[in-house]
Amino acid sequence: MLFMRPRYAFPLIALAVILIARPTLHHPLLHDDLHTIVLNPALRQPAAWPDFFTHPETFSPEARMYRPLLMISYVLNLRLAGLDPFGFHLVNLMLHLFACSMVFWLSRLLPPLKPWSFWITLLFALHPVHTEALNYISCRSDLGASAFGLLAIAACLQLAAAEKFRPGLAILALLAFAVALGFKASAIVVPALILLLDFLFFRQGRLQNLLDFSSTRRKAVAATFLGLVLIALAYLALRRSLALETFFLSQPARPVPVNLLTQTRAAVLYLRLLFWPEHLSLEHQLPILESPLDPAFLGPALLIFLLLVLALAGVRRGPIISLAVGWFLICPLPTFYVPLNVIASENRLYLASLSGVWILVALARLATGNPPKKAGRVLLALVAIAFAVLSLHRHPVWSSGLTLWRDAVQKAPAVARNHINYGIELRNAGKPAKAVRQYRWALRLDPKDSKAYSNLATAYYDLGRPEDEFDALRKTLELDPANVVARRNLAYALAEAGRKQEAIEVLSEAVRLAPRRADLRSSLGALYLHLGRIEEGKRELEESLRLNPEQPEVRAALEQIRKSRAP
Repeated sequence: MLFMRPRYAFPLIALAVILIARPTLHHPLLHDDLHTIVLNPALRQPAAWPDFFTHPETFSPEARMYRPLLMISYVLNLRLAGLDPFGFHLVNLMLHLFACSMVFWLSRLLPPLKPWSFWITLLFALHPVHTEALNYISCRSDLGASAFGLLAIAACLQLAAAEKFRPGLAILALLAFAVALGFKASAIVVPALILLLDFLFFRQGRLQNLLDFSSTRRKAVAATFLGLVLIALAYLALRRSLALETFFLSQPARPVPVNLLTQTRAAVLYLRLLFWPEHLSLEHQLPILESPLDPAFLGPALLIFLLLVLALAGVRRGPIISLAVGWFLICPLPTFYVPLNVIASENRLYLASLSGVWILVALARLATGNPPKKAGRVLLALVAIAFAVLSLHRHPVWSSGLTLWRDAVQKAPAVARNHINYGIELRNAGKPAKAVRQYRWALRLDPKDSKAYSNLATAYYDLGRPEDEFDALRKTLELDPANVVARRNLAYALAEAGRKQEAIEVLSEAVRLAPRRADLRSSLGALYLHLGRIEEGKRELEESLRLNPEQPEVRAALEQIRKSRAP
């Protein structure tokens, strides 16, 4: 059909994506976007770019992460259009379209999938599980890692399929992989995915072919793959040198064996979302599993075992199914070992969603034959329409923090973090009493959640209940002595109560714990000025301005000090 020809196929897919994603372009920055972008002074430094490669703390005042190219993309957004959400969402949309174009290229490189490349790309492009990546600016890390990871994979496979060695493709693969890692560490699985594809489609699924380096081209492909592995090892060594935990975890969110059991259960959720992408949520409700005898683990473990058997059985006869299963199991591998605070997240399915699309196409191929016949096209068109409708239904949930976290609370009421974040949005909307109810609900679910106590204190402040505020702040610091936000709020409360010297001591400790936070420095400087300690106040204000030059009130205070000293 005319629309399935390469010159028409991708423009039509891009048009469909733009029409469906158009409402997302004006949605606000939400949740993690606030501390990584809006409140991150590192993004506003005149010459901050080198720091992104050497100082993981520039990622956010609240977290240390190594994503230098992601941070540079944020800086470019800020310099071109400030904090206008449109520019940020437009970049996310462009990265998604780039990833779709790489899926199209990759599909055309694999002989069994080439006739279906239009449908594979269309279903990937419209999959509802990608609504999080399109609406949530912080998911740009997944978009960039996946898009450039797919570019590295496609370039490697094009190199393997070429009649003679093409050095340009080798260089492109190596550079694309390095860029993918610069967006997010999850791209570390790219060499394993290349190995899977090469084994299934270029070595005919024969183990003995893995060591076939008889031709110059094969040797060159092997050298390129070795280059990818060396880049991965260098990346891990760099993370190690920057004191970023990767394989040697000192304080994991949960023990690694427990995380392995829990992520096995999460894999079943991911499978459901691939084929029945309904009941989407920013955070899903899953139990933490501590025993391999837990029925919640045994069922998922058996399912994964059966999938592996199916994949191995189909290596020679059904490589598409083998590819889908292998791809699905390889993509989330880092999360099986590295325990993350959020047990299951839809953004982790961005690259893995290709596995679900391949299985749908394999079923259509099996039912209607190859190349695609009318029945197969109609079947996949209906799936694409369903995906589009579900995406359109999901996008409005992201129109505000209130709607997003209300939806999360309704779908996962047993997750304390959902209630905390919903409470924050209620307080920001001027509803502190309702926020208190959400924080108390979170504490019933997890009595040791310091963030619930910290936010409870701010709501008590709004309600004019200073004693309750003090109690909540003290409880916060008992549970989390390094919580600098709670220390800052406690200092404010002490200052308002006239206990300014105590406030300075509390705030000084907060500055010691987080020396790069400009807001702490400016607050401490203001307290010093109130106590008449001009030199100390001036020093803190100057350091705050150095960390974040965009503080007109700090500049005004320093100018006032200068004028007061003028003869």
